[in-house]
Amino acid sequence: MKKKLLVGLVTGLFLAGMVGVASADVIASFEMGGGNPFYDDYDIFIGVGDISSPDWIVQLAWDHTGGGSTDPEGHFGSVDITSQFLMTGGQTWWVHADDNWGINSSYIQSFTIDTGSIVYSSPDTPVYVPDYQDRYAYINVPTQNPVPEPATMLLFGAGLAGLVGLRRQQGKK
Repeated sequence: MKKKLLVGLVTGLFLAGMVGVASADVIASFEMGGGNPFYDDYDIFIGVGDISSPDWIVQLAWDHTGGGSTDPEGHFGSVDITSQFLMTGGQTWWVHADDNWGINSSYIQSFTIDTGSIVYSSPDTPVYVPDYQDRYAYINVPTQNPVPEPATMLLFGAGLAGLVGLRRQQGKK
């Protein structure tokens, strides 16, 4: 009886530990740079759209997969842009870079998106923007390891407990 309790305790601790270690944070970042560091002369807009919009100088797309609805946190410089991100599965979002002064000067800005559950995919795409000095824009999404599902971990733990029981039976023979 003592060994059964010990096996159950070890299996339970193993399952709790494995699920607690799992992490699904996903961070997507967008960055623009180049030109004179003293002026900020461009606007960034983010939204669902497509590349056919005639006013947009630059569009960069990224898709998220995973379904469901998530409101990620977003910041552009020090401005909170969380309200612009209302994600539902299968959408394509675009970044619009607009030179609002027509001057070749701007500084590096970035925003991050951390949903904790949605998976993003995007190419790393440098883009030249007219009226800028060596402008570039890209979305960089770090790769993430898949998170084990709790049911899978439970099945794995039950399998381990079964192997221990089988080993004990063979030891008694």
